[in-house]
Amino acid sequence: MSDVIKKRPLAGSATGRVWAIADELFARTGELPRGRTVVDEYMREDGGHNEGTGFTQYSHWKKAHLSHFKRPKPITRPQETLQLGQDGMLTLPLDIMRAMDIGPGEKFTAQVTDGELRLVPARLALDRARALIVAFDTGSGSPVDELIEERRREGRE
Repeated sequence: MSDVIKKRPLAGSATGRVWAIADELFARTGELPRGRTVVDEYMREDGGHNEGTGFTQYSHWKKAHLSHFKRPKPITRPQETLQLGQDGMLTLPLDIMRAMDIGPGEKFTAQVTDGELRLVPARLALDRARALIVAFDTGSGSPVDELIEERRREGRE
């Protein structure tokens, strides 16, 4: 397969429908859908569809999607006890930093839920946001322009 990422097909076209199905399944589950699942849905909609086209377009969708959503392989490691310093600073051991694929100076979002601290590297949060944009992109133009227009319509109502 070529390293060139295929441009998103036009909305409403048969090939665009495969991408839309994959987007819908991803948005619903938060996980990359399997090709067989996407193609089965595509074939169910209209008996005139070509299964080969479905798989080809799914592979193009997946490659385009993954180019925006690169996530390090999860590394599970044993739980470890850390201690806050006198100044309130927390030092992460090198093996935790490697497992999170982070380095010194890395920025994070921090969230406390039910007394638990969750740290998410800023670049991972950005990758997740990009993936959502890709999942909900209709292919009809700039998502920013669409959002501005949507807000203007809401303001007129």
